[in-house]
Amino acid sequence: MRRLVRDMAPVLALFACEGRRRLWTGAALAAATVLAGIALLGLSGWFITATAIAGLTTATALAFDVFMPSSGIRLLALGRTAARYGERLVTHDATLAVLAGLRERLFRGWAAPGAAGALMLRPARLLFRLTVDIDALDVLYLRVLVPLAAALVTALAAGVTLGLMQPLFGLAVLGFLIAAGIGLALAAARAAGPGMRRRAQATETLRARVIDLMQGQTELVMAGRLGAQRRAIAAADARLAAAEDRLNRIDLLAGFGYGAASAVLLAGVLVVAGGLAESGRIGAPVAALALLVALAAVEPFAQLRRGAMELPRSLISARRLGPRLDPAPAPPGSYTHLTLPTTPYVEGLGGGGSFKKKKKKKRERRGRIR
Repeated sequence: MRRLVRDMAPVLALFACEGRRRLWTGAALAAATVLAGIALLGLSGWFITATAIAGLTTATALAFDVFMPSSGIRLLALGRTAARYGERLVTHDATLAVLAGLRERLFRGWAAPGAAGALMLRPARLLFRLTVDIDALDVLYLRVLVPLAAALVTALAAGVTLGLMQPLFGLAVLGFLIAAGIGLALAAARAAGPGMRRRAQATETLRARVIDLMQGQTELVMAGRLGAQRRAIAAADARLAAAEDRLNRIDLLAGFGYGAASAVLLAGVLVVAGGLAESGRIGAPVAALALLVALAAVEPFAQLRRGAMELPRSLISARRLGPRLDPAPAPPGSYTHLTLPTTPYVEGLGGGGSFKKKKKKKRERRGRIR
């Protein structure tokens, strides 16, 4: 854990410096989008059930107000759409700003003595650092931090909503959502770690070998190594395919786990809500609201699954790029100092006395020869 914090510290500090307000705004809009979706689903279920019950008799049908719930549904639908658009706009703008600052710091770090020369010995590695490693860091915010904040807010809202019906009921749902949602995400991230490392290594190896084939094709043909290079590329591609196949299986298992957790939660809420409705503590519309809220509360945690699986790849990129994000000052003897003459000679302006004496001696020598 301490190593994880140390590796991610430069990247997280860059996220905090480049656009803290936009990052918080994006997370808030993501939470508002999820909350609006859950409220829309719950209110719709309550409205449909209440309308069906109210239509059993003429008196209740005439007395039932259909305008306020329908207005609330329309307001939540429009609000969810606007929040989703704003969340996409703000989060991607903040991420692009952070990546731009990251590239600037990396170029400053690679401008240090020895760093650029070491990277130019392996141009494929330089290309990999500039493209894939930088792009992998956007997962940290877009697919990990934002969905995590939205999922936690959703779990808290679902717990409070169901806690109004029965306090222990709300606490149990809140605990189950946090334990199952975050637990499955951590398990997926831990299982995907070796596969992500193998995929990153295989991708870098494949790119390097392809670049070597394209740049050194003549030398490979002259040395008779063209076939061996092609077989090496095929082997790297096979390792990449095997790593991606393993990651796809982990993704399927994580999706199955979230589906099972949703089914267990829905069954539990159905039993408890049915018992509360039978005892008369809540009505049938409120029971339907509880079921739909529980059904929608697992969705934000399921969205966290993909980001949790790609988190090890972001950690690898952070370990590679972190030392160059805050480069240490160069040692005193690392620069090459050039000593320039104090009075440079410029034609027609004087100066450079020693140079003028040498020129005078050459003229005298030419005169003696004549």
